[in-house]
Amino acid sequence: MTTAVSFVIGIVAAQIVWALWRPPAALRRRRSAPPLPAQAERADRLVRGGTRYAEGVHRELRPLLAEVVEPALARRGLALDGPEAPVRELLGEELWDLVRPQRPRPERPLGPGMERQEIERIVDRLEAL
Repeated sequence: MTTAVSFVIGIVAAQIVWALWRPPAALRRRRSAPPLPAQAERADRLVRGGTRYAEGVHRELRPLLAEVVEPALARRGLALDGPEAPVRELLGEELWDLVRPQRPRPERPLGPGMERQEIERIVDRLEAL
């Protein structure tokens, strides 16, 4: 796995864990945080609300995951826009459904997004690549 892919996976996983287990706002002291790299900012936005609704998953999480998946596929001579069967088998149904090129926009943009368990399974699958 390339360093960039590992970095993005690590940032996404860390942000998910942090957002789910940090203390409530009333217990946290406000501190000025140093600026985050662009990929880390995107991961942070996703965890804080981008996966809450179907449209956020489609518009924000999907492109980030596609960026992470493409190098792993390329190392195997595959591409997202190539033959579907081998890519689908490698990524698994859940991840394939998120990154497939012909994925339609959600019918209900404000419908439910992804739950924690789904995100954890996706992160596990990415780490396995």
